[in-house]
Amino acid sequence: MSSPVWLLAQTGYSPYTLQGLGERHKNGVINNQAMGGIGIGTASSYFLNTVNPALLPVNYLTVFEIGISGEYRDLTDDNTTASVGGASLSYLAAAFPIFPQRWTMSVGLEPYSSVNYQIDTEETFATTNALVRSTLQGEGGISQAYMGHGVRFLKNFYAGVRVNFLFGSITDQSIVDFTEDNINANFITAVFERNSFRDVQLRTGLSYRAKLNETTDLRLGLIYDLGSEMNVERFQSLERRSRASEVLELDTLVSGEESTLSVPQGIGFGFSFDKDLKWKIGADIFLQESVPFRGNEQAAPVQRLRIGLGGEITPDLTAVKGYFKRVTYRLGVSYERTPFSLDGNTVNDFGINFGLTLPIPNSAGSGVNLAFLAGQRDVTGQNAVREAYFGFSFGATFNDRWFIKRKYD
Repeated sequence: MSSPVWLLAQTGYSPYTLQGLGERHKNGVINNQAMGGIGIGTASSYFLNTVNPALLPVNYLTVFEIGISGEYRDLTDDNTTASVGGASLSYLAAAFPIFPQRWTMSVGLEPYSSVNYQIDTEETFATTNALVRSTLQGEGGISQAYMGHGVRFLKNFYAGVRVNFLFGSITDQSIVDFTEDNINANFITAVFERNSFRDVQLRTGLSYRAKLNETTDLRLGLIYDLGSEMNVERFQSLERRSRASEVLELDTLVSGEESTLSVPQGIGFGFSFDKDLKWKIGADIFLQESVPFRGNEQAAPVQRLRIGLGGEITPDLTAVKGYFKRVTYRLGVSYERTPFSLDGNTVNDFGINFGLTLPIPNSAGSGVNLAFLAGQRDVTGQNAVREAYFGFSFGATFNDRWFIKRKYD
């Protein structure tokens, strides 16, 4: 009979990344992540918004952002338990005001999706002593370099556009190891496949700010991702390998085959209430059809749904004494109906986020950012792999008046 015997992972692992384009990157920079991923209708003059390009003009200073993310996961099913973890660079981003508070440009580099899984099974033939070990393994992902522009017009209206340049590759392998009477074969057989991706995607955004009183604002935001046709180049080979994974023989099955993959449109809405630089609370919702590719080509597309709710508070940003009064504290929750599915059932993800920004002394608006995430992913009503995870993000924000012409009396 056939049964799963163990699961092994690397950084960012999930067995569900066998499907689609893999794990999608979490929303925004660290301050967004600490508030449940909200950012469509949430803005800050000191932190870069990479979610809604319309809100870029709120950054009237030059802003640099860097983030590193790590993760630890416990994976369980009916038979086994495995623990995995790792860390990597999450993003680099910057914004430059062309006309401060009127027109701001942003550039950056961040992940779009990642794939990392390994699933091993064993099968014993009833009439012989032959044992077949099979491994499904995948890794890689897609990155995005972007450029965004946001403008403010009619005093309280904002509009923006962001162009994403996607590139990267995903490899999948099916490896078979055959033994009989406890004697290993001299080689193993593998089918290796690599899909390389490239695309240009467009996101547009709108925002409106309404003053509720002298100190409190209501901000509304809308984003729309245009659909696109992602270019895919496929390579596939049949390989005979040594037990040290050295390729002994290779037969190319497919080389340079080009196709396109339809990436559906997506739409999101968000709002926030904020009082000067003291507190902020908001919520987002985002909808998009999944991409039926890799492992679920025949499955009906799943409508991806993401909901976030969160906020932040800074006791007294101008306090001369009491460092922790100037610290910004954040909390948020998120729910996602992921683009993955199992036997027609969707995979759900629920997380609780919290974090803070530690201001850098004598540097207005700059700080060290921390965010933490605890969550769980599973399939409702199914005895599938359950993932309990804990994540962290560490980074920094630097604000300065670079490239802004100073005026002197």
